[in-house]
Amino acid sequence: SGIIREDEVRDGRGLSGFVQNRIYLNARLTLTPGLRIERYDYSRHILRQPVGGVPSDVDIRKGDMVSKAIPGAGLAWQPRESLTLFAGVHRGFAPPRVKDAITRSGVSLELDAELSWNYEAGARWRLPSGMRGEATYFRTNFQNQIIPAAQSGGATTTLINGGETLHEGAELALASGAWRGFHSEVRY
Repeated sequence: SGIIREDEVRDGRGLSGFVQNRIYLNARLTLTPGLRIERYDYSRHILRQPVGGVPSDVDIRKGDMVSKAIPGAGLAWQPRESLTLFAGVHRGFAPPRVKDAITRSGVSLELDAELSWNYEAGARWRLPSGMRGEATYFRTNFQNQIIPAAQSGGATTTLINGGETLHEGAELALASGAWRGFHSEVRY
């Protein structure tokens, strides 16, 4: 019922694998290094789109691929049964979305994958009353973040490789199981 204005097929195929090993440095201290390998192939096949304002059949195809080795490591120390202190550093990786990386005219914007180094440090605890908590500081340092382009600055595309950005903050979670049959949880 009506006219089909746009028709396209977006494909994405990912393949990944990882190795990880938990190393017990002593009874209360563990180190967990790991490595993940990611490969992502994607394509966009545009079959119909408005040309000069009129829906028209077209045959525009374009594809691309990104791959990355992604390391990470975590450290956990349990000074007592009810308290765990932890820290970690991990590489962040996210391939560009197909609809963003390839334009409607079939041009690859050559968007790089988003890459970051992610750091965290925090504590988890349990109290005899049934209260549990976790406090975490995090810092995400992007080497490349895909961002909307500023059309006012002369950009001709909608998204670009934005370069470095920094995100940091803290998270706090509290949970109580003190009352039988009632569960409450607060997260910030």
